[in-house]
Amino acid sequence: MAIRKTKGLAEASALPGLELGSDIAEAPPGHLGHRARMREKLLRAGPDMLLDHELLEMTLFLALPRRDTKPNARALLGRFGSFAGAISAPVQELCQIEGLGEAGIAALRCIQAATLHLAREEVRKNPVLNN
Repeated sequence: MAIRKTKGLAEASALPGLELGSDIAEAPPGHLGHRARMREKLLRAGPDMLLDHELLEMTLFLALPRRDTKPNARALLGRFGSFAGAISAPVQELCQIEGLGEAGIAALRCIQAATLHLAREEVRKNPVLNN
């Protein structure tokens, strides 16, 4: 178990070689360690433990570095109702979300594409008729 102490926060990683909290120093003071805590929750508890707004936040982390993505995630949920609704929303409607921009929209589209690929693969692996 690797333990890393950053700015007064001790973080432990159960995954060898993985240091959680690598972007703590880059985060704004009010959000110190938020991204690291979110990543740790995902890696320790698993994807089923993330709420829709947390999953949207983490998706936007990839496209919007050093920005608080919680307002964007909340706006997406308010407008589209769910994670699925947000990642599958039309680009024209996503453009109306303040602060989202091209990079954020591309990140949402990437997740949509990944889910479609996963779903297709599951269908291909299973027989169409079982009797």
